[in-house]
Amino acid sequence: MINRALIRTRALQVLYAYHHRDDLDLKRAEEELTISLSKTYDLYLHFLNLIPELTHLHCELLEQRKKRLLPTEEDLKPNMRLAENRLTKVIDNSVLLAEWAENSGLSWWENRELMRLLLDKIMTSELYLNYRNAEATGFMADRTFWAEAFKTLIANDEDLAEYLESKSIYWYSELNCLEKIECEEMPEWEAIETQIDQAKNEGNYQGVPNAGGAVQIVKDFVEKTIKRITSKTADKAFMPMFRDEEDRTFARTLVHMTLLEHDRWQKLIRAHLSESWEAERVADVDMLIMEMAVCEMVHCPDIATGVTINEYIELAKSYSTPKSHPFINGVLDAVAQELKQTGTILKV
Repeated sequence: MINRALIRTRALQVLYAYHHRDDLDLKRAEEELTISLSKTYDLYLHFLNLIPELTHLHCELLEQRKKRLLPTEEDLKPNMRLAENRLTKVIDNSVLLAEWAENSGLSWWENRELMRLLLDKIMTSELYLNYRNAEATGFMADRTFWAEAFKTLIANDEDLAEYLESKSIYWYSELNCLEKIECEEMPEWEAIETQIDQAKNEGNYQGVPNAGGAVQIVKDFVEKTIKRITSKTADKAFMPMFRDEEDRTFARTLVHMTLLEHDRWQKLIRAHLSESWEAERVADVDMLIMEMAVCEMVHCPDIATGVTINEYIELAKSYSTPKSHPFINGVLDAVAQELKQTGTILKV
């Protein structure tokens, strides 16, 4: 589930923190990455567990309505379509999810108000109305309903986003929110801060969710997992934390060697900066993205150089200014050519 794109994103966040905090050394940075990836996997399973938990709340409310002093016909004989959803039952019977929930200590019930808000949002939606009145009643219809409900009603809910932010620093990051301003050239940081403050004071400031951020990647995997669950079992559809040991090693190598050989990467990159892009004027995050990319070129022989460059260009599109990614592309191409010419890397 934690693929290399997500690893690069989390590694960038850890490395960015390393260079902007005084309490992180190499060992602590590696520990931070391990915790960050573990918490990311927790979020994946926590999201999946939300489906049966919302259904349990729905069933609880149905029973309460039956006990009203003057129950209506609908209270006494409610539509049981959602309560008897087959996908929910399969997920609820997951041994893997039950063990994780017990060990993690995470529970949606600690925020019953949020669960009620999400459930009400679902129950009043056109999606639910069509689902409850549809003729198709098989497992496929039940699975499709929850896949669409998660994608369109739950994943981008603002109250849910606030909950995630308050629950764990690993489920929300300053690098998961972008602050973009228009400018003619790379400004000084003081100018950026002044412009942002001015926009906030004038009411023109807007945070933009990062579609390429780790939390969004997790949501995408949750949606894919829902669609993979069969009528017999959910456990086989759940993705492991890492696809294989190579991905786990890749995560450690990327952070460890980027930091350990920081001066080496800086020297390689600086040699290919043009006069209009002195090292001192390159944004911290752009320099860090390039350092990570060069480190990956050198220390990850199984990843093609072109793939590495493309992956970090995508990272730059999410975390840098619009002008950054073509600049980063040019520098990385030049560094890659030098590494090949000197025999430092032998891959394509």
